[in-house]
Amino acid sequence: MSARMAIVAIVIFSTCAWCGCGQRDPLNRQSVRGTVRFNGETLAKGTIRFVSTSKGPTRAGSNIADGSYWIPAEKGLAPGEYTVNIHIPDPNWDSKKALNPKELAPPEYTEGKHKITVTDGGSNVFDFDVKVQ
Repeated sequence: MSARMAIVAIVIFSTCAWCGCGQRDPLNRQSVRGTVRFNGETLAKGTIRFVSTSKGPTRAGSNIADGSYWIPAEKGLAPGEYTVNIHIPDPNWDSKKALNPKELAPPEYTEGKHKITVTDGGSNVFDFDVKVQ
């Protein structure tokens, strides 16, 4: 190997070692999972979304199926506080009669009034029991 190629190799290796070569997520995203019940029953279908309460860069969401949701770390949330939005469509919705399904979740869940805190290395399991009164 020539001296020039050795220098180039050292520079590339040093740069990768210093930057981490993209191995670590700079936002330190965490996996988030949990369950959702509606009026005491496992929620068959819906969506959940988490939005940072700070001016942070992360937000994520997932479909809820058979009462469970999961957001993998690569698409997850940076440690911090988030508002929670849960949407539960009316299972009897007929797309031929109405453009959007009737929302069954109460405003406290659709308007982000619930909060969670994602922690670095924590279990980050958040369960919700949505009730209509």
